[in-house]
Amino acid sequence: MAWSDISCVEQLIERGALDQYRLHVFSEEPMRAYDRVHLSEYFSGRDAESLALGEASLYQTPGVILHLGGARCWKSTVHAAK
Repeated sequence: MAWSDISCVEQLIERGALDQYRLHVFSEEPMRAYDRVHLSEYFSGRDAESLALGEASLYQTPGVILHLGGARCWKSTVHAAK
């Protein structure tokens, strides 16, 4: 998952996508997207949350579901939320 993925989810929410759809976000990583450029700082004491990209609250939004740790998306489909 990259910064562009987070930005896409934020824009979909802002444009009202959750009125009709649920957004499923898939990541092979076991944690939310993080700042890989500054990853070495984690090993010198910086905490993982400070490296996270985007706000954790984004994935607590009703209708936004985050799938972590090996989740792969092989196909994308559009279904209206029920």
